[in-house]
Parts: sequence; structure tokens; C-alpha cells
Amino acid sequence: MSPTQLRAGYRRLFKSEPPNVGPSLICLAIAYRIQEKARGGLPSEHARQLASIANHLARDGTVSVDAASKLKAGSRLVRHWRGVPHQVLIRNDGYAYGDRIYQSLSQIARDITGTNWSGPRFFGLTGKETAGG
Repeated sequence: MSPTQLRAGYRRLFKSEPPNVGPSLICLAIAYRIQEKARGGLPSEHARQLASIANHLARDGTVSVDAASKLKAGSRLVRHWRGVPHQVLIRNDGYAYGDRIYQSLSQIARDITGTNWSGPRFFGLTGKETAGG
């Protein structure tokens, strides 16, 4: 679709003017809205969390998220280190990496790097990530 057609499609789906962004982002927004309508949108808990984050951002221009506490069994963490991808599977009883179960991400980071690292920091899950402001 042309940028003009994308903007028209956005207006139809969102009943508002599209933001001043490139066609690829408008295309993603349209795709999301179509999926949202087909599948019912976000669960209400997630919608509340996003609204809370948006309110906090509007109030003081920053957002704090504790990513490590939100990890759920079945999630995968991926970190590329020196050109090699490393995957960790979050389990109820710890963290699976390679053929071992670890009790902490820091143990895994140490095995990967050979030095002492904060596991959450190594995998991009530091306690407080700040965006905006």
C-alpha cells in the first residue's frame, strides 16, 4: 500500500488522524488493530498496567519497570556474547542453560563470560530500567 492508502486505512480503523511516523510504523499499528479486533485485545490486567505506566510517564517523564520479577516459567532469555547466542529457559525450579539447571542468572553469566557479572544486568533485566525524560 502507498503511504496515502496506509494513512486512510489508519483513519478507518482508529477513527483518528495517524501520528506523524513513517509508513512501516503505521502498517504495524494497522496490523495490531486488526489482530486486536479479531482476538479481543489485551487482557484487562495488561491494559491496566499499560495505563499506569502511561500515567506515570505523563506525570514525570520516566518509567520504572522491574523486569526480573516479571519472568514466568517458559520464558526464554537470549543474549549474544562475542558473536555466540546464549539461550536460558526460565523454569519453576531455576534457569536451564545448556544441560544444567542453575539457581541464578549470575551463575550463568559467570559461566558464559568467565567473570563476575550481575545476571539480570547481563541479560538486560536490571532492576530498574528507565526510559523517557
